[in-house]
Amino acid sequence: MKTKFENFCVYYTIPLIAILLVVKSVLVYVALEWEVNPYTIQFSSIPFVLLSVVLYFFLAIGILNVLFLPRWRGRKKRIKETESLKLARTFLGKEVSVTFDRPFGTKHPKYDSVYPVNYGFIPDTLAPDGGELDVYFLGTNESLQNVTGKCIAIIHRLDDDDDKLVVVPDGFTISDKEILHQVKFQEQYFKSIVIRK
Repeated sequence: MKTKFENFCVYYTIPLIAILLVVKSVLVYVALEWEVNPYTIQFSSIPFVLLSVVLYFFLAIGILNVLFLPRWRGRKKRIKETESLKLARTFLGKEVSVTFDRPFGTKHPKYDSVYPVNYGFIPDTLAPDGGELDVYFLGTNESLQNVTGKCIAIIHRLDDDDDKLVVVPDGFTISDKEILHQVKFQEQYFKSIVIRK
């Protein structure tokens, strides 16, 4: 996602350069009317010089964004291999058995909220928080107790060593955007990304 500054550079570079050209054209016209050298007026005008510097700066930023930003954005940022991520990776792409302690539609034990997805864990695992490795089971609105499904992704928390598996019924497909939308009820309090490999 682009920053506000990058968006400003991309979308306003052309209008700003247009303004610069208009100002230059006006100065040239005035110079011709006064029968003086246009460059003398341009470079002797401090406001115009400052305006030119600012506008050319944004032009340079705009060009850099167009030429190099896609490459920079395309490079994968190095993800810190936390303990929970290392554990979660061992299940990625595999069939797993899940037990649900907070099925679809049940109330959270501490907060006034209802689980919009089946939330459970992988039995006989040990996560860094001392409990089992947690699982979001997506692809059904039925309340489940136990199920076998395929682990297609990991919800990796950048600010907490407590990653979750994303498990779905066999053959079910879902986008990263939809995954984040469905787990937002809980992941909205963390900086989370979807990892598929």
